[in-house]
Amino acid sequence: MVNLRDDFRLYKLAYQHDRIGKAFVDRQGRLSDANPALCGMLRLGPEELAGRTVPDLFPDLPWREPLEPLSAKCRYEPPAGEPRWLHVHLALLDDGEGDGGGSPAAGILQVEDLSAAVHLEEEIRRLKRDADTLSRAEHMLQSEKLAAAGQLAAGIAHEIRNPLTSLKGFLQLLKSGSSSAAKRDAYFTIMLEELGRIEQILGELLVLSRPSSVQYAKTRIAQLIRHVVLLLQPQAVMRGVEIAVRAISETAYIYCDENQIKQVLINIVKNGIEAMENGGTLSIEAAADQETAAIRIADQGIGIPPDKLDRLGSPFFTTKENGTGLGLTVCYRIMRNHGGRIEVESRQGEGTTFTLYLPVEGRPPDISRDDPA
Repeated sequence: MVNLRDDFRLYKLAYQHDRIGKAFVDRQGRLSDANPALCGMLRLGPEELAGRTVPDLFPDLPWREPLEPLSAKCRYEPPAGEPRWLHVHLALLDDGEGDGGGSPAAGILQVEDLSAAVHLEEEIRRLKRDADTLSRAEHMLQSEKLAAAGQLAAGIAHEIRNPLTSLKGFLQLLKSGSSSAAKRDAYFTIMLEELGRIEQILGELLVLSRPSSVQYAKTRIAQLIRHVVLLLQPQAVMRGVEIAVRAISETAYIYCDENQIKQVLINIVKNGIEAMENGGTLSIEAAADQETAAIRIADQGIGIPPDKLDRLGSPFFTTKENGTGLGLTVCYRIMRNHGGRIEVESRQGEGTTFTLYLPVEGRPPDISRDDPA
């Protein structure tokens, strides 16, 4: 008798301290004697659980009867707190009564909290999705880089092949010895021009490919623009173009490498002058607030078709008959490295406006490293 009492006491202690939630279930599926673990999982006290049926507590499970064997996972919404994932196991007990074969007299409910494991599985799935997404993005980036490299190589080959073809043709003519002295002089002139074109293309490619030494400093906008206008004024006069400088404050500054921004301004102003075949006015104005300066360059040229605006700055894309497109590529790169940007508006037959936005002060991030073109 003593041993039975001791065994029952030990069983009771183990039942009460078990980490698995447990309760007894009668023939109607009602709970009784729920242990603390089950009360904690369900966020309900022993009195609240007493008399509750298993289907009532876990309505998401496919119950057909109040008391039937079942083992399944379900989502449980407690009265307070976050939803939990539980594994519910209901086993039937046999009291030996009934039709000789025994009949289910009651059952025991066992519940395990799977929330941590489910959350871990979800996190693993999320990380796997992120890894898959990253892998696809890296693959796409690599493909885009290869495609860009292929386009660049094709562009280089095309741009250099044209003058080389001309050079080859003129050399063959000279080799034949049938050309007059005047024609030979003309051939040599054209050949030198074609060699100069190859040299220009290679020089612009070198600018794109190698990191350049930059020196950022506070620079007055008016001073930059005056220098560019002075440099390009003769070309403008020869083409019947008036350069009108408007509304530029002498106290407006930008934070930049002066030589690089001059290069950008020279390229864009020169393009504007060349776009005005019948002359006109090229206007330059600038304004600045506490954070950003805007330099606006507007020509009255032939304009750029809308379907070509988005391609400006791409290597070897140009709207000029003898252009390479590399000049604007360099401009866009310089502006990116300065933490700035270029916006373009154009109307065919009316002209094009380039607006350069640059930081007024402060060193933009990673400006010492050129971005890939």
